[in-house]
Amino acid sequence: MIFNIEHCTKYHYSTPVTSLEYLRLTPITLSNQRVLEWNLDVPGNVQTMTDGYGNVLNVISIDKKHKDLTFKASGRVEINGLEVLGDGGINPLLFLRNTKLTSAGEKIKDFVKPYMSDMRSITDSLQDMARSILNVIPYDKGVTDSHTCAEDAFAAGHGVCQDHTQVFIACCRLRGIPARYVSGYLFSDDAGHIASHAWAEAWYDGGWHTYDVSNLLFAPSRHVKVAIGLDYQEACPIRGIRTGGGAEVLDTYTQVNLLNDTPLNDEFTFVDKMDLDTKEQGGQQQQQMMFKRSFLNSMVFFNIN
Repeated sequence: MIFNIEHCTKYHYSTPVTSLEYLRLTPITLSNQRVLEWNLDVPGNVQTMTDGYGNVLNVISIDKKHKDLTFKASGRVEINGLEVLGDGGINPLLFLRNTKLTSAGEKIKDFVKPYMSDMRSITDSLQDMARSILNVIPYDKGVTDSHTCAEDAFAAGHGVCQDHTQVFIACCRLRGIPARYVSGYLFSDDAGHIASHAWAEAWYDGGWHTYDVSNLLFAPSRHVKVAIGLDYQEACPIRGIRTGGGAEVLDTYTQVNLLNDTPLNDEFTFVDKMDLDTKEQGGQQQQQMMFKRSFLNSMVFFNIN
């Protein structure tokens, strides 16, 4: 399947600002997807690198004071229907580590207790757990925000895809199952559906398995992956720091259209993203990348979905 994707995010500030932006808006090449064409239309000076998870990271410095910012991304991505993904050169055990946004409190621990002794297959158990999470936390906008942790969303009983994903991740890690946050785009037949999306992946039986709790989809047949991380903070499309600005108004538009439901070429071979990084960047740039990632994690950011 080939999807055409258009993404536009606009900021307006009441007073002039200078800013430093970190964009993860470029899909990554994986065993189940390849980028046929991708374009970024962004202001300022852009540096492109790969972060520690293999995500494409664009760092944008805008020193000139401004009151309006617009980021546009567009292109075509093909997916091949492969449902289970390999480790991509990253040890899955990394994704057992909890963060502030995915740490489980007493409510989540109580919720997951029955699943700790579940004798069903891991797939059946996790799919049932996903359905239960959606039942406890119906999809509802405006109750949570980008800073809401899994336990608070669970207690609130309402949330969006970010909350469903982080609660699912928290439950998996309690069960000793590595799980990671995925941000990207979702194709839907419903024109009113938000195309910018988040879901989880769980590692077992030698591969990463998709768990889209919000839509109860358990295969990446309509999903275009852009970034992965331990939680929302590490995979969100845009993070930044700014000086000045006053009040902020944010407007985001995303659309995903199906161009073709058959492959361009049945014989092409998907390449592994980590292989590409190794060949194109080399060890020296990898060391530089890890230093930059450590530096970025020490900053305070604002975020958008």
